[in-house]
Amino acid sequence: MTNYAYLEDNLSAGHAFEKPSTSILDKSSRTGSSESSTRQSDQSLSEAAPLMNYQSYDTFGHPQPALLKGPLDDDEPAKPRMIRIISPERPSFIHRLCCCVIDRDRTEERLKEVDLVAWTTVLVISVIIAIVAYFFHVNTTDSTSPSWHFDYNVYISRTGSFQRSSRVALIAQVASSRQLENFSLISSRPNRAYARFWGQDYVRYNAGRGHVYQRSCFDKVHVLNEVLDQQLMDDDDETTIHRWSRRPYEVKYDSLVIIPPDSIIMDLDTDIIESILPSDKLVAIAGWDDNPMIDSHSGIVVFNLNHKYASAVAKLWREFILPIHETCGANNDLEILITAIYSVMDSSTEDIEDLIQSVKETRNGYTADQLIKSLEPSVPGYRAKYLEKTWMESIGTLQQTVASVCYRFYPKCEVL
Repeated sequence: MTNYAYLEDNLSAGHAFEKPSTSILDKSSRTGSSESSTRQSDQSLSEAAPLMNYQSYDTFGHPQPALLKGPLDDDEPAKPRMIRIISPERPSFIHRLCCCVIDRDRTEERLKEVDLVAWTTVLVISVIIAIVAYFFHVNTTDSTSPSWHFDYNVYISRTGSFQRSSRVALIAQVASSRQLENFSLISSRPNRAYARFWGQDYVRYNAGRGHVYQRSCFDKVHVLNEVLDQQLMDDDDETTIHRWSRRPYEVKYDSLVIIPPDSIIMDLDTDIIESILPSDKLVAIAGWDDNPMIDSHSGIVVFNLNHKYASAVAKLWREFILPIHETCGANNDLEILITAIYSVMDSSTEDIEDLIQSVKETRNGYTADQLIKSLEPSVPGYRAKYLEKTWMESIGTLQQTVASVCYRFYPKCEVL
């Protein structure tokens, strides 16, 4: 009786055989054979099947013992013919492919596990790369040169637009970093609407200081000197293009209004320039009351750029803040400004009140009889740190105030 059990065992192990020319019987099925015939059959089997010692492999290339059962039949002692494995050391591609088909269930499960691990790894790496890229972007963006974002509303003969105010002004909303500029993006809506209605230019300025705020209060000094330097260049060359505003035509500003990123103009129908700064004064300072020790919470200043002392005071103010030991806190920037004014004024004929206009400031953040509102920090002079620490609360307060102002003066905010 012929037994092909060895074929099934070897096929399951990944071997390919030709059908043998003779029957191979299981040892357990042989009956009535003598011991001599058994030895003869075993000897014939060892001579007829030299491939039994070849190494076999499973689906994943792991070595397996050769599986060939049963001696040859006594009546049919012919040698079995078997196909040689292509590589005794490593299975071929076709061999592995056939094995994968035979063991596809196990392989599919293994592939699913590999796919899950691979996609999880890719996801984790992507998240890490995104976080690193974000912090790199923040650090490089906030540590680069300052940025200026302008709205041009001043009279231009070519377009036929016009200004309502008697003085040409630039409203500069100054932020020290990209994070603080988010406050400017929210509060700028009514401020830009005011500038458009009165024909004034508006600029959102980012100093690019990152999260280092020790000298952030001096950013207004840089803005003042940049504007004055550009106007002096325009006097020397009428074809000069503004290097920061990219304006292809000349504009002379009479006044410069500097407000922090959380300040909002509350009354869009009132000319704040005329209300805050008389034309004969050099500067208006919020919170100043004829006292060298200023208690200003907002730090709002309005400059008369046409004043005879404007350029000298601006340059001297910049020189006084150059020493690195000068930092913000307790209104150091405004006290240094007053010191610069004292240095240029003629004390024999002029008094400090002749040059500085006092602007009232209330404890709840209002300036100039509720024309401008700002968030009130706990300590004067540390506005940048205060805004960063109270980020969520301050953002919500600004959004409510902006919505109230735009609703009250609808539709001025809608034309931006």
